[in-house]
Amino acid sequence: MLRFRRGFTLVELLVSISIIGILMGLLLPALGAAREAARNTQCKNNMKQLGLAMTSHFSARKVAPGYVDDFGAWSPGSGDPTDPSNTFSKRHAKIASWAVSLFPFLDQQALYERWTEDRYPVLTDNNPVWLKYAKSAVPNLESLMCASAADLETSMGGATSYSSNNGYFFSHTPPPGSAGAPLQSLYPALPQHLVGKPQSTTDITANGVFFSRIGLPSNYPVHPFVRITHAKHDASVRFRLTDAKDGLSHTLTFAENLYQRPWHYLRNHNWFAGPLTATDKPIHPLVDRGSMVMQIRMVDIPVYTGIVWHYYDDKGFAGAPPPPAKHKINGPYSGELDDIQLRHELRDFAAHCKPSSRHPGGANAVMLDGSVRFIGDHISYRVFQALMTPHGKRSHVPFREFVLQDNDWQ
Repeated sequence: MLRFRRGFTLVELLVSISIIGILMGLLLPALGAAREAARNTQCKNNMKQLGLAMTSHFSARKVAPGYVDDFGAWSPGSGDPTDPSNTFSKRHAKIASWAVSLFPFLDQQALYERWTEDRYPVLTDNNPVWLKYAKSAVPNLESLMCASAADLETSMGGATSYSSNNGYFFSHTPPPGSAGAPLQSLYPALPQHLVGKPQSTTDITANGVFFSRIGLPSNYPVHPFVRITHAKHDASVRFRLTDAKDGLSHTLTFAENLYQRPWHYLRNHNWFAGPLTATDKPIHPLVDRGSMVMQIRMVDIPVYTGIVWHYYDDKGFAGAPPPPAKHKINGPYSGELDDIQLRHELRDFAAHCKPSSRHPGGANAVMLDGSVRFIGDHISYRVFQALMTPHGKRSHVPFREFVLQDNDWQ
């Protein structure tokens, strides 16, 4: 009578396990790549919606949003219609980034009204003093977050991984002995041929797309900035599509940025003695506590709300220094790009204001024509400056005669 063997021998079991291990080793990378491709597609869809929102904003308002804007103020007495338990009772200005301006075109009309109608406060007593924003006023919107940036900081609310094109960033010379003096060497200074040069609106809008919409207060502490630096905070500057002389498809509007701060976060704030006087502009303080007023440092906001370019040149043209790796797309900072804790590092924040992403090889970006492009992290700094400047020949880049070609940044 024949006897049939049941089960596997040890050799057969080991062979089976080996085959399964080999198959898993082959399939898992492919599965990871497929997931990243799906996340990248979602990110591009989000950025496409940003591009469409910008197009709608231009159609409705004729100009680009500001990288910071004044959306009104709330005064005590009316309470919070959305939250009766909110007992915050201090007058405060509603100042935020470009995101609020685009909310009506991103299906966020209710949130837009929360920020633009004076009967709604945006602050509460339920958070630390420098982060007093009500959760309902600064929600985390999936449409403003890249799915690949899974470790994006969300605890503060208003999370976003997309940055606006805020143009140039030049170093200034802090007063001798001041706390800012050691930072002078971190960024290239304004070249001498631009020092004190009167700036026309055309000169200014040739350098970027987003500008301040609230200006510097008349009583803002004066540092020895040159005129061109102050020009970024001239509230009369408006960017129009006609300013993009180099072409809508060759001008960057938004890009991914792993280090982007929340869209409502205008770090940093300073307290100074109050109360406010009749000569103080309402946009000057964020919060009026009577004896103390929280002041916004306007000159820092460009590097908190967007990406910038610096006065560097790959070939040293016009005496410009070469760009360090940390200022390039996906460039490492202290040798570790993935250190998201750098979002809280203020000393060298302008080094973080560059396109960066979790997508291998580069970052997604939105152009002025609404198209979404993938910008490789191998591109030269001249190419990056050309993408950032709507009119290169009138901009303040070192080499103004550079002509951008489509294959330069693919």
